[in-house]
Amino acid sequence: MRFATRDYYPYLGQGLSVEEMEERIIADTKLQKKLREKESEAEFSPFAFKMILSPERKDKMKMPPKPVKKSRYAQQLFEIGAGWDE
Repeated sequence: MRFATRDYYPYLGQGLSVEEMEERIIADTKLQKKLREKESEAEFSPFAFKMILSPERKDKMKMPPKPVKKSRYAQQLFEIGAGWDE
């Protein structure tokens, strides 16, 4: 099996040997193949969505973030309105 330079990018800086990197690349390609087969077998649901998390993300949250609370100043602005009458 031949590997392109871009295949090694996710494993650079981890202190792995070339053989270890190639083993991980092979394992990842097998896993991706299984996932593709599983996705093709699954039924399409227009209400289902998939959240994609960045591998660099430190908190590893699985749920979407909670909304930010409005400040007191923002709350006052919303109560007053934008300066027009309805």
